[in-house]
Amino acid sequence: MRGAIQAVSLLCALALLGAVAALAQEKAAPPPAGGPPNYLPGSGYNPRKGSSRAAHGFQGPSWDTGTFPHHLVLQDFNGDGIPDLAVSNAGGRSMTVLLGDGKGGFSAPVHYDCGQGPSWLEAADLDGDGHPDLVTANTGAASLTIYFGDGKGNFGRRQELPDILSPSSMIAVDLNGDKLPDLVVAQPGQSRIQAVFNRGSGRMEPGPAYDVSAAPHIIDYADVDGDGRPEVIVGSLVTGMLHVFHANADGTLRAGKPLQVGKNPHYRAYGDFNGDGKLDLAVTVAGDGGAEVYLGDGKGDFTRSAVLPTGISPHGIASGDFNGDGKLDLAAVNRISKDLVVFLGDGKGAFTAGQRLPIGEDVIAVAARHLNRDAALDLILISASTNRVLLLKGDGKGRFAAPGRRV
Repeated sequence: MRGAIQAVSLLCALALLGAVAALAQEKAAPPPAGGPPNYLPGSGYNPRKGSSRAAHGFQGPSWDTGTFPHHLVLQDFNGDGIPDLAVSNAGGRSMTVLLGDGKGGFSAPVHYDCGQGPSWLEAADLDGDGHPDLVTANTGAASLTIYFGDGKGNFGRRQELPDILSPSSMIAVDLNGDKLPDLVVAQPGQSRIQAVFNRGSGRMEPGPAYDVSAAPHIIDYADVDGDGRPEVIVGSLVTGMLHVFHANADGTLRAGKPLQVGKNPHYRAYGDFNGDGKLDLAVTVAGDGGAEVYLGDGKGDFTRSAVLPTGISPHGIASGDFNGDGKLDLAAVNRISKDLVVFLGDGKGAFTAGQRLPIGEDVIAVAARHLNRDAALDLILISASTNRVLLLKGDGKGRFAAPGRRV
């Protein structure tokens, strides 16, 4: 079984490095007359029922994406105060945008063309007009695509950034303190990360690259040393190393002390898990079938405090106060065992197992958000096996269920 778990993780990495080339000739259908930009008809979407694929394991509301959704971001794209959703579809040539309806769901999906194999996307105001833009990391096309938002939920104007080799994931963060979001891209084919500087009005300029260990996969950022400047953190699928880079005043990065974690690290969640005012982290380790919790010392170092058994091949993880006790909890999704598990935090850095919920689908990522303005956090998941967004409603007591079903 351990071999199967590691095989899945490595296959995922290969897909991000261009195994999607078999779909290289896939082209987006033209938008229907009078329809939204780059809308792909024929997806089976029913605005009353959500996805037409309700016969699969998850029996709840869902919304179609493109092929092999791999990453999601939640942000208010149209300025109505309601979270909207964007998904990168790594198995094809599209990203999908779904606007929140304010009732705990989303509107019909709108699909936008991009380069081949968009494995990741980020949201940030790159052109300084006050509206969030979107960027996809196109692994198969060795490029980034920027979609400029109009503040109404549309992303019709786009810009291509070529010659960004094998981008697997990406963050938008101000590296040099000029109040403009820059980009940092993980490049597994080159075992490095690369900075892309924002020169204003959405003009992006490739910057220096920094070596890391083999197969850097997921990159994110957090202020782990408490100096008010975010650190760039990238995990290596092969070595199990989390590389930490500190930002200098000129926007360059310097390597900090790396953190050795378990086998095949994937997504991470951050928060103050033990109430000491210092940032901690949790990371899923697919090769070990668990989530590891590390407590930060406020200076950039971490100590492992817990190993939480999740299921088979955990990938996505999210943190939030799921049961309303003022303490951070965790939720992780497992690709092979096709379930979700909740761990309830005690506020001192320890967690107890809570709900385990069968999903019946290959769920690759999860995010926690208030979708319907009630007090309970909800969970948004993306299914790589059925190419759709799934929704689980929280009851505010630490349990989740599909809307309309008993929690």
